[in-house]
Amino acid sequence: VVLVLLALPALSPACDLTGNYTSTLTPGQEIVHIEIWHNLKDNTLQVRADPWGAAVAPGLVTGDTVAIIFVGSSSYSTGHIQASPYPNFVTGAAAPNCTFLSYGWCKFPYCPEKEPDWPPFPSTSCALSPPCPPPTWEPTYQMNLSTVLQPCNSSGLFTYGHKFGLVSFDWSNARDVWSQHPRNETPCEEMLVQQAMLVKQKNPLTKVFVYRNYELALEFLSSERAAMRDPNKQHLFLRVKSTGVAYNEPISYGDQYFWNFTEPDTVKYWTDVIAVDDGALGSPYVDGIFTDDVTGLGEEHPNAPTNIGMTAAEVQAQKDASNKAYGQILSALRAKKGYNWQAFGSQDGTAPGVSSSNCATWMQQMCARNKTDPLLMDMDFAHVNQSIAAFLVARGDYWWIGKGWSNCWTEEDRFYDPIFNLDVGGSPTSACTQSKPGVFSRSYPKGTASIDCTSFVGTLQF
Repeated sequence: VVLVLLALPALSPACDLTGNYTSTLTPGQEIVHIEIWHNLKDNTLQVRADPWGAAVAPGLVTGDTVAIIFVGSSSYSTGHIQASPYPNFVTGAAAPNCTFLSYGWCKFPYCPEKEPDWPPFPSTSCALSPPCPPPTWEPTYQMNLSTVLQPCNSSGLFTYGHKFGLVSFDWSNARDVWSQHPRNETPCEEMLVQQAMLVKQKNPLTKVFVYRNYELALEFLSSERAAMRDPNKQHLFLRVKSTGVAYNEPISYGDQYFWNFTEPDTVKYWTDVIAVDDGALGSPYVDGIFTDDVTGLGEEHPNAPTNIGMTAAEVQAQKDASNKAYGQILSALRAKKGYNWQAFGSQDGTAPGVSSSNCATWMQQMCARNKTDPLLMDMDFAHVNQSIAAFLVARGDYWWIGKGWSNCWTEEDRFYDPIFNLDVGGSPTSACTQSKPGVFSRSYPKGTASIDCTSFVGTLQF
C-alpha cells in the first residue's frame, strides 16, 4: 500500500468555473462563445472557443489562479479568478466571485449582454480533445525506452533512431532517393518500411511509426496511389462540383487529392488498407502511423473548399465526418496492437514540458493526470536535469520525452543525451509527492527524482 501525499492547492467546490463565457465586452459586437468544463476532483479545465473550432485547450486551477494553454500556443497563459464587474444581466444583482477571468472573460449572465442561444460546437475527436485510449502495449518505465524523436534524413536511409523508445519517420525521409523514380512508381512507402526495418534490426524494442496524411491522399505513397488511379475509387476523394473530377493540388513529388470522409468507403479504405497493409501495421517493423493534418479539410489548404465549390455546411459535415472516422481508425490500429502519433494529444508535435516560468503549475497539473492517459513531453535540452526530473516525477504509464518534428538532418546524435540511459530500476514505488510548496518528488526502485520549482533545480538521485 502506497500512501499518496499529493498536496495540491484546493479550490472550494462552490467555485465551479464550468459555464459559458465571452470575451466580447462591447455591446453590439459579435459575441464570442467560450465554454469551460471544470473538473472539481483534480481542478483541471477543458476550454473551447469559437475561433478554435473543434480543438480543446487544457487548463488548471490553483487557488484563485487559472492557467490555460491556448490553442496554437506552447506555454501556459495565467489569469486570475475574480468577480465580474458586470451585474446579472437579467436580475441586476451584483456578481459573486468566480464569474470573471482576467483574460477579459465574463461568465453569463454576468456580462454586458444577454447570453445567446449558442449553436453547437463542431464535433471533435480524441486527437483534438484528449485523452485518447492509450496504446495496448505493455507499459515500460525503462528510461531509454521512454524517449521519443522524429528523425529524418532526406538524403537516404540511416540507422539513427534505435537509441530511442519511440520514433516516427516523415515522408521526407530518403526523399532524394525515392523521388528519382517516376511519379507512378515512387517507393516512398516501401522505403519508410525499409527505414523501420533498419531501426528494428538494431533495437527490436523501439516503436516505429510511419507517415500518412489525414487531409491528403498522396501519389508518392503506393497504397494511396492505387486508389487515386482506380476509376472505381474516385468517390473516396472530394471532387470539383463543376467537373466531377477529383480536386488536386499537386506538388513536384506527385498529385495530392483530398479525402472524402463523408463516404463510408473512405473510412473502410483507411481501416482496411492504409492503416494495416504491408506499408503500415502489416509490416512486422511498423508499430503505428503519424497522421499529419489531423484536423482534416482546410488544415494546410484553406482555399480547397472554395475551389471545390463546397458550402459552409458541407465543409462542416466533412470535418464532423473526419473527426468521427478518426475514432474508427484509431480502434483499427489498436486492434492490431498499433497506435497513432496524434492520439498522444499534442497533434503533430510534443506537448509543452516544464520550464522555470510554469514549473509549479505544470507539476500540479501533470501529477493530477490519469496515469493511463498517453503523453509525449517536449525535452528542454538547455535544462536536462529539470526536464528528466519533472518527467520521472509526473509521468504515467504511456509517457515519452524527447522532440517532435524538427526538419531533416544527418547528424547521428542530434537530440540524444546520455541521461536517457539513466537506470531507475523499473516502475515507481510512490506517487508524485509535494513535500512543501513547489517541491515535488517520486521514488523508484533505484532512487528518487525531485524538482524544486522555487529554484528550478532538478535532482536525480540514482
